[in-house]
Order: sequence, then structure tokens, then C-alpha cells
Amino acid sequence: MRIAILKPWTWLHRAPRAIWIESGILARRLIHTRHILLAVTRVDFQKKYAGSVLGLIWYPLYSAPCCPPSRPPTPPRCALPAAPKARRD
Repeated sequence: MRIAILKPWTWLHRAPRAIWIESGILARRLIHTRHILLAVTRVDFQKKYAGSVLGLIWYPLYSAPCCPPSRPPTPPRCALPAAPKARRD
């Protein structure tokens, strides 16, 4: 018995169509069951953030991108003394 993966020319030409078909199936299944996904997500957030002051708003606030720093970070200070500069006369 030979393993087909060692001969990609026997199946590689079918891969794009197979990926396209499987992606469509996955998208249809996700759209069809979106109400279940939303219900489970809502219950999960309610349990996770129950009793929190922010409640369900906490997750979007926590995952929002942070503002860029207003000034560049300072370089770390080196423990070694600086080399003396050469004098030009």
C-alpha cells in the first residue's frame, strides 16, 4: 500500500476545489447556527463577568487596541560608565 501524500501530483489539482467546498460548508453551518453561538457567547460572558462593575462592556474595552505612546520610550540606562570623549584642540 502506497501513501498518496508522497505523490502530490495525484491529488494536488483537486485541493483548491476541495478547500472552496469545505469553506462554503463551514460558512453555511456557521450562519445556520449563529443564534446558538451568540447564545453560548452571551452566557459565557455573563458567567465570566458576573458581579463586575463593567459587566459585558469589560471584554470589548479590554481587547480594544491601545493608543500609541505620545513619546518614544526612553532607552534603558547602562550600568557601565560612558567612555570619555576625545578632545579636539
